[in-house]
Amino acid sequence: MCIDLNVNLPTLVSFLLLYSLKTGCIVILIWTLLRSLSLLIFFILAMVDTFLPVSLPITAMLMTKRPPDDDHYFPVFTGHLIMIITESFLFIFSIVLGSGLYSRNPFRIGQYVVCRFFCWISETTFLSMLCIVHLHLIGWYLVFLMVIILEFYNFIVVYSYYMDLMEEFQERDLDEREKEKAKFIAAVTARPDCEPGLNEVRVGRDSKAPNAKEMLCTTL
Repeated sequence: MCIDLNVNLPTLVSFLLLYSLKTGCIVILIWTLLRSLSLLIFFILAMVDTFLPVSLPITAMLMTKRPPDDDHYFPVFTGHLIMIITESFLFIFSIVLGSGLYSRNPFRIGQYVVCRFFCWISETTFLSMLCIVHLHLIGWYLVFLMVIILEFYNFIVVYSYYMDLMEEFQERDLDEREKEKAKFIAAVTARPDCEPGLNEVRVGRDSKAPNAKEMLCTTL
């Protein structure tokens, strides 16, 4: 059973009121790649430093080792793990966005839009949870949460560009269908002229019909 869910979101006509949507999508692509890769590395290092007995030299500059409480051990572990998975998906689908921008393929951009929406929900949810249960790194979590909340504007920009490409694709597809329909009609109308034998058979049938009627009338 398939269910079509249509969600209409507000769209924009420009990026930061100055630049085109495509330029904004390119800027957002670069920013999302760098940001997702940075958060991916951060949460991997934080997870290693928090849950393993060995500390890395680079983590000593960013955070001091302090294990979470026993009551919050599982939520912190789950939050870090889901953030790593989320940032990995976001990084991969950012590459898909770049491919869609290069080829002007609305379907690839649509895949990124769907992934970005669910990643945004996952990031805001689990970062908020980590701010509550893991106070040791609350400063980092709050900065990340503030940046990710502001990134909803980036989502709207990419969605607006996706809607513009879909409208162009639908118009182009409609024009192609009209051209194919016109070619088909022209081929059908020109077919009797190209097949004289068929016309002769039709004429023969039409000519035989009155003769049969005349014979019937004569018999009566």
